[in-house]
Amino acid sequence: MNLWGSRDYRLWWLGNLVSTVGTAMSLIAYPLLVLHVTGSALGAGIAAACEVGPYALLSLPVGALVDRLPRRALLIAASLTSLAATGTIPLAHGFGLLTSYLIYGVALVNGCAGVVFSITQVAALPRIVPEDWLGAAAGQSEVIWNLASILGPPLAGLLITRSATGPFVVDALSFGVVACCVALVRARLNAEAPPAPVDWRADLTLGAHRVATNRRLRALTLITVAGDLPFAGIAILITLLVRRDGGSPTGTGVVFAIAAAGGVLGALLAPRIERHIGLVAAVVLRGWATVALFPLLALGLAPVWVGLVWAGLSVAISMMNVIQMRYMLTGMPEDELGRIQAFVTLLSYAVLPVGTLGTGALIAWLGPHGTVLVDTALMLVLAVYGTVSRDLRAAPDGASVAVSAC
Repeated sequence: MNLWGSRDYRLWWLGNLVSTVGTAMSLIAYPLLVLHVTGSALGAGIAAACEVGPYALLSLPVGALVDRLPRRALLIAASLTSLAATGTIPLAHGFGLLTSYLIYGVALVNGCAGVVFSITQVAALPRIVPEDWLGAAAGQSEVIWNLASILGPPLAGLLITRSATGPFVVDALSFGVVACCVALVRARLNAEAPPAPVDWRADLTLGAHRVATNRRLRALTLITVAGDLPFAGIAILITLLVRRDGGSPTGTGVVFAIAAAGGVLGALLAPRIERHIGLVAAVVLRGWATVALFPLLALGLAPVWVGLVWAGLSVAISMMNVIQMRYMLTGMPEDELGRIQAFVTLLSYAVLPVGTLGTGALIAWLGPHGTVLVDTALMLVLAVYGTVSRDLRAAPDGASVAVSAC
């Protein structure tokens, strides 16, 4: 039986897709709604921060709870909490009671529930998918993320043109769909062994300890997180490059769409590439591909070509994300996955503001083309590291090296 032959996985995939598209919609919808209500750009930024901030602040304690509490209950509770919170926005708007503070509160509640859901669904995946198919499942998780990036923002924009709270009605309903999908999954979502007593000091540091002491996971995490620095602000960089070279807003939108399609392709290819050439070769190939592609952005290309270059980079990014996730799911103890994924989530969200601010500072100092060259230099360092790293070639500590394609 392949990945799609599993009823539980089909339900899981549908719930994850609906949840992720809803999140992508809300990232656009919250700032737009605040602008509609107050006209304040600062308020729009606060709303966005309220939704994203909990991922950096709460990941570690949530990870400890995910490894101890019933995961199905956590997923359903998180979904129903988001349903109730999001549903207050169209209700308040209908009664003329909608304020910016209510929007901030809903965004914050949804952010907290989102942390619980995102960490729990990754930790529970090995209970739904056999080990041989975890590579394909990791690829599908990345496919879902890229599909949400394509579908979420324009869907939010379309709904908001018809009603200021339209995206929130759809988003609230989507959380109900997610809760139903999780409830219908038959598999037991927690590890078989009973959880150990809570030790907050040990639990909050376990994820960092596992990443630091597992040589291969440490190398993969370093390459992934450091590699995310230039890509955190790439949307700003690409927009400026396209506009500077005469591109229109429509052309910029085409570039973003092509890039997102590249991300989907990379997620689909990653399990197959790793299966055929091995983890180390796939990581090295990814590193040198980014070094070859990124400087092309400084050549003043037409928007379509910029989109194709970015699509190639997105293939490489998705490959690395899938490889790291697959190795973590197969190589780490199942009853610790919540805490390990929590630490990885913390790193991922911590690097976003650093990378975005760094990109902005480099553009102000060196201009877009100079920024491309600096980012390329960082990628060169990471490519060399991946090529010579002994950690990357270390024994996989019992991890299965089998990777199946979907």
